[in-house]
Amino acid sequence: MPIATVATAWSNPLSGESFILIINEVLYFGSSLDHSLVNPNQLRNFRIDVYDNPYDRDPDRSMGIMLSETYCLPLRSCGSTIYFSSWFPTDEELETYRHIVLTSDRPWDPQNLVMPGGDLAEQILDDDRFVQQVNMRIAQGDNRHHKIYKTDCALHSIDGITEQILCERMINSVNIGCTRQITKLQSSSRHSIFSPELVASIFGCGIGTAKDILAATTQKGIRHSVMPLNR
Repeated sequence: MPIATVATAWSNPLSGESFILIINEVLYFGSSLDHSLVNPNQLRNFRIDVYDNPYDRDPDRSMGIMLSETYCLPLRSCGSTIYFSSWFPTDEELETYRHIVLTSDRPWDPQNLVMPGGDLAEQILDDDRFVQQVNMRIAQGDNRHHKIYKTDCALHSIDGITEQILCERMINSVNIGCTRQITKLQSSSRHSIFSPELVASIFGCGIGTAKDILAATTQKGIRHSVMPLNR
């Protein structure tokens, strides 16, 4: 069975906007099937949330595929089959519609997939662990390391601190940015009082930048007594 990258078109029923869904590393059946097959775990491995449990009792969460923070592709059920409706896109639709990639283009090997709670996850050594993504959904408690790794489970039971929690706290403690208040540049004297040092203190910049400001501005900060009068 050949492995291919395929595309299908889907329209958002709420907004009417249409998208091209790109699915890499899938089995290609050609025209022998009248529908496409999608592996939900392959999407989850690509950091796309898939809620395909019709027995989920969470009232705030319905079945669907979270394409982004804004768009959710709703899933429906027919018997035990979970599905969504799409169509074969035309060449014009492939060119004009926005593309959304659902799976990775890296070779997909289900046998060597490391899933949370799986047998292969327990075989991973601490030295082989690396940070892929910091997931900030702390309130839901999803994908927490102390639910996956034995070492973090032991640490979390002692003082509630794990590598993931420490990393998230370090990231949250970083605060980049400042607020500058720029006053008016005006003069009541006959001679300009705006030296590079004064402009640097007003704008909160370096001397070199202050000189560039003075060189580029059209307001010299001087009152002229030559007609027409201007400030």
